[in-house]
Amino acid sequence: MAQLTLLALTAILLLAGNAAGVRQLQQFAPNACNPFSDYPNQCFSSDGSKSICCSNVCPNAPSTDPVCANGVPGVSPTVNTPNATTPAPTTGAPAPTTPSSTTPAPTTPSGPAPAPAPSYTGFPEFAPASTADVSSFVDTYHPTLKFAVIGDVGRIGAPASQGLDQCPTSLFPDNNTVAGQYQLTTAKLLADVCDLNKCSFIVNTGDNFYECGVYPGDNSRLKNDIFDVYNPYVSLSNLVWHSTLGNHDMVIDGSMEQEMSFNNPLWYLPAANFVRDFKSNGVVVRAIFYDENPWIASYNGKGKYDKRWYKQHSNQAYSDAVIAFIENALKTSTAAHTILVSHYPLFGTAVEYGRTASAGLYNFFPRVVALINQYKPVAFFNGHDHILTLGAPGNFSNGFTSYVTTGAGAQHGYSDACGTNRQYSNGGAGGFVVCEATASTFTIKYYTTGPNVGQINTEAAQCTVTSDGASKTTTVGSDCAANLKATPADGSAC
Repeated sequence: MAQLTLLALTAILLLAGNAAGVRQLQQFAPNACNPFSDYPNQCFSSDGSKSICCSNVCPNAPSTDPVCANGVPGVSPTVNTPNATTPAPTTGAPAPTTPSSTTPAPTTPSGPAPAPAPSYTGFPEFAPASTADVSSFVDTYHPTLKFAVIGDVGRIGAPASQGLDQCPTSLFPDNNTVAGQYQLTTAKLLADVCDLNKCSFIVNTGDNFYECGVYPGDNSRLKNDIFDVYNPYVSLSNLVWHSTLGNHDMVIDGSMEQEMSFNNPLWYLPAANFVRDFKSNGVVVRAIFYDENPWIASYNGKGKYDKRWYKQHSNQAYSDAVIAFIENALKTSTAAHTILVSHYPLFGTAVEYGRTASAGLYNFFPRVVALINQYKPVAFFNGHDHILTLGAPGNFSNGFTSYVTTGAGAQHGYSDACGTNRQYSNGGAGGFVVCEATASTFTIKYYTTGPNVGQINTEAAQCTVTSDGASKTTTVGSDCAANLKATPADGSAC
């Protein structure tokens, strides 16, 4: 209750439009464009090293030098930042004069100024509050660090929520039993592959409980949709699920908080934004999990997902806080490999939030892409689209980071297979990826079911991507092109 009270209080403070609200924002965004100015949107160069403040949106494709869309002129952040030279609003009354004094002004010690505190300090949606508190997962059993990445699960219990309060059938008609059967099929393949690979844990990319999340105090869906589905298999029975949150998790008021408070050692979701260092035999993989839900423009003002969590968090200050959190976790990482985990695709075969700036709010997604191109994590994992893809970011690419959509844990997304910006696609059938990390390399392998319930044609990987951490190069295997499904796997037309 204390956290919810603080969350509500924080939202009230951040949304205030008075001078105190501006000062609060300055504390959290020392280098961002001033959201209260005429140039609120920050647009970055292709390498993320420079930026410009724009009165309009950013261009879809960043260039070597930062520009605003359609050639509209912008201003430098150094003259537009909230805590620098932007003059404070005047009230019309003259400023009071200060009496002269012969007391000398205090001197400022020489030397570099202390580093500012991370700008996400003070928000309850983050864990840890500093990198000193980064949690670790240590695997002392397996010789190498291998883990599965899967998303958009939680379909078995979906029919029971149909038509309940906050989950009307008119808005959420997809609580069907077929998707639950698809989940069981994918779970069987996951168990077989993890038995062969000896998986250490699971990364879950969100949309954990369809169609509307869980009600506060309800622990039954965690048992019914996760543990009863996966834990009967020996290879999955003791694996910890490290999860992020998707749009379906925020429909029921209090659902996000409930998922973050499940008291079960096999479910790890301590906050909406958190860092986890996975360790095995001296190899470390840093995973940065973060909240993307409040930045989806199509939800703004729409009743289906424009619920309490979205309303409280869709603002400039929380956007700046999440960006600062991501950057802090990236720049302080000493891991052999660093990955990002969230719910919505930056690059893939459906809506590409990294390519289409207008699909997001507060310039959030271009800022994430800029950080990725600056710090070069080995991979970005997302769900949302019910398909497996390896994205083709084109001129947004840094030549190293792989953009992996793995939202095929249950419902098949054949309509998501029609985009062409991909190096691999499984055509919208079920599936997941398994990653292996060594001291020098990071390998991603794609596994897919067939289009029908119960159909598993092969347990062999269909696409292999290998990244070398030292040279910052990534090689896409020939199997990716050989097994690419250019059209929906069920034979339907785009």
